[in-house]
Amino acid sequence: MGWLDGLGYKFQERMMGTWRKKGAAADQPYRFDLVSIAPSFGSLARDQLLYLDGELTLGGLAEKVHATGTLRFTPWVRRRLEYELDFVADDGQRYHASGLKTIRHLNPFKTWTTLPSRVVDAAGNVVGEGTALFPASEFLPLVSSFRFTRGQPAPRLAAAGAPA
Repeated sequence: MGWLDGLGYKFQERMMGTWRKKGAAADQPYRFDLVSIAPSFGSLARDQLLYLDGELTLGGLAEKVHATGTLRFTPWVRRRLEYELDFVADDGQRYHASGLKTIRHLNPFKTWTTLPSRVVDAAGNVVGEGTALFPASEFLPLVSSFRFTRGQPAPRLAAAGAPA
């Protein structure tokens, strides 16, 4: 891809909603504030991956914990945005949150802004499920956070919470 291999971008995204821990009687807050990084346009074209780094809250499990992961960005061909996040919760245990936006181009506002999600423990057991929403009030902050980068390597995806 030539010069595109050296030119990338990053932006910040915030989504919020609710989730319910398995067996719980009530919903809890669900929020993430993530920086999405494409090391280069060339790597994005090849791998369709953005790297995620930021903060995650899942009420009753994790309060403002560090999370890292990936976003597989294939909205045009596969019509999917696949979020994968790893984190260490308040109990010191490792968890994985995954979410899938299934893009319907005839209903873009709902499908680009709604993220059904699932949280599993280290053994793969479902801990809970929820939905995060991208509110219209976050559109301008997302767009204004967009920055081109040059020569920024893909972040190291060590397990969240592990010493660097």
